[in-house]
Amino acid sequence: MPFHKTETVSAVLTALDDIPDLCDDLERLRDHVASIRLHHANLKAAVLASLNAHHEGEDDPFWYVRDELANQGDAPPPLRYPRPYTDAPTRGEGR
Repeated sequence: MPFHKTETVSAVLTALDDIPDLCDDLERLRDHVASIRLHHANLKAAVLASLNAHHEGEDDPFWYVRDELANQGDAPPPLRYPRPYTDAPTRGEGR
């Protein structure tokens, strides 16, 4: 069954009506991807800072990672053992 001119025009107008909603979705997704990229870049920087801190012998090299996780709302649970973890169980002990 061939399309009639009015059906084609109606289909085109319906598609055109969807464009503003699609543009809004695209903008929202673009903003979301930008936010994810920023979080990833900040986590990567924190990991690199922690690796450098460990290499330089800092007492708490993972502070950078914990701080960034807290900034992103993903703070780890409180530490169970005081630093420098002298009373923490070793491998094979009490787990």
